[in-house]
Amino acid sequence: MPDTPRELLIVLESRSASETLAQLRAVANVTQVSPPRLALVQAGPDARTRIARIQGVLHVLDDSARTLPADLTPAERIFAGAWQARQQPKTRTGEGLPWDAPGFEPPDRPDG
Repeated sequence: MPDTPRELLIVLESRSASETLAQLRAVANVTQVSPPRLALVQAGPDARTRIARIQGVLHVLDDSARTLPADLTPAERIFAGAWQARQQPKTRTGEGLPWDAPGFEPPDRPDG
């Protein structure tokens, strides 16, 4: 089975966050950072263990249903909440239907 990358939320210690982030970049693809303590990474299952062993990594979250750490600041909670929301399946009215399906309005014509 291939090593399928997952998006992980990483919580770092504040006092050594920049050094820890540099080590994290050597192990996984860092896609977003909310300085100083949060990072999103794309990593395979084997990388999760390596990330957790990095000095200064407090939490490696891979399940959006998991409770967030209690010590997150309000700004960090917003960042982490957005990550959690992105992990949930999307349900959109009309998803997969043609643009002119019965019961839906066609898009506006471009000006010109």
